[in-house]
Amino acid sequence: MIWKTGPTRVSTDMSSDQASVSSLLTGTRPPLWLLMMLAASSGMSLLLFLPALPVMVSDFGVGLGTIQWVITGYLLAVGAMQLVIGPAVDRLGRRTVLLASVICFTLVSLFALSVERVEVLILCRVLQGASVSAMSVVSRAVVHDVFHGVEAARAMSFITIGIQVPGFVAPILGGLLTYYLGWETLFVFLAGYGGLLLALVFSLLPETVVKREATAHRGIHKALEILRDYLSLLGSLHFTAHVVMVALCASAAMTMNTVLPSALTELGLSPDLIGYFTSANAIAAIGGAILSAQLVARTGVNRLIVTSLGVAVCFVTAYLLYTRALPYSILNLFVLFMVVSACQAIVISMGFAEALRVNDHLRGLASGLAGSGTSIITASLAGIAAGLYAIGLVWSLTMVLTCYLAGLLIALLLRYRSLLVPVSS
Repeated sequence: MIWKTGPTRVSTDMSSDQASVSSLLTGTRPPLWLLMMLAASSGMSLLLFLPALPVMVSDFGVGLGTIQWVITGYLLAVGAMQLVIGPAVDRLGRRTVLLASVICFTLVSLFALSVERVEVLILCRVLQGASVSAMSVVSRAVVHDVFHGVEAARAMSFITIGIQVPGFVAPILGGLLTYYLGWETLFVFLAGYGGLLLALVFSLLPETVVKREATAHRGIHKALEILRDYLSLLGSLHFTAHVVMVALCASAAMTMNTVLPSALTELGLSPDLIGYFTSANAIAAIGGAILSAQLVARTGVNRLIVTSLGVAVCFVTAYLLYTRALPYSILNLFVLFMVVSACQAIVISMGFAEALRVNDHLRGLASGLAGSGTSIITASLAGIAAGLYAIGLVWSLTMVLTCYLAGLLIALLLRYRSLLVPVSS
């Protein structure tokens, strides 16, 4: 494993030596486990608050529609700020922007402890979302600063694990803290998490931008240059196709996670049991990410993506055909969701790894654009698919199948193109 010290395009040469998991996690500076912690911060900051919303409604004396902006405002800030953070981390450096964002996140979390008005609380959540967006962008960009070749794809699988961990940890932790100590302690936890990240980033994350001085003189205020960089990325078939493919898969994942609780409620499950099902899906996604890290060196990124999407298409198609004759049940829903959760995690981790195979001076911008674009597409398609649940589960799953089929078509076209014109490394 080498920490790159010069401009490098990521290579997908499958002959690269496969590092052990321990060296992959700890053998670089910054260590991969720290990047996983940064990647987990977005989901952790979001999902902690879901169990606390009813209590916050009562404490502030407002409706659920108002308190929902604690979640919505946060998500909007995460999505929008990635477009700003991307160019900033390329021009100012990963370490500089990250330290500033972690400090802001920690201070805002402490300030929120004394908030008495819901409007100020929502503003604090927006600022938290803006700060967290830098952690997400930097965690993805630094992977390609530090790792290269197949190791970058393997490392991105572990970043996906970091993103998935809050899925089964945060709701349980948030519920316990809210029940026993009050929702204010959620901000105490986040302030402590921010303080820990600050210490770790300061001591373990050096500047990883190649030739930082050479990129800094380009000028942070050159809006036209930044726009040209964005357009060059959007004009890249390799980048755009992989971002759209990831967004389609993320839309399917969001739809599945949205309709699952309603479907299980109709089957008579209580909320606590539904929570366990949701956690199981997160565990399946982690399993998929781990599997992709182990298989990518043997199969190659594109073949692994095609296989995963193919499996997801087959399972959803089979399920739709099955439910035409027999009603859906808890068991077959569980099997379907576990399988597709694992497949989705593989596609998302490998797709992001491929999308960020760009020039060093565009890597942060690419990370921000990929994250923001994925958020926008996912919010749009998942909203439509979730709305279709009012007609019936089969319609939501048909939308999910459409997303998988479109992603599979893109993956097959990319594979065919790579056989004709190999992507330069």
